[in-house]
Amino acid sequence: EEAYKEKRAKSPNLLRIFVSEDLRSWENATYLEEIVIGNSSGEVNIIPFVEGGKQARYVQVVVTTPLYVRNYEVTMAEIGLY
Repeated sequence: EEAYKEKRAKSPNLLRIFVSEDLRSWENATYLEEIVIGNSSGEVNIIPFVEGGKQARYVQVVVTTPLYVRNYEVTMAEIGLY
């Protein structure tokens, strides 16, 4: 149990999603500036996007982790954009 808690403490915990039409100008795609994610492996997160959506050609997902961690791995099994 202790090893599991330590692993989760070092896991990514925030993400931000941006959209762009031209790769130069990026804007938030969601209501929230930062979205808190996962406390468990395999967790599903439903992210509330701006009402009415946004037109975009590019999507950027930025994942952050606690400051004391140098390397980590993130796997996204599925991203649905519509």
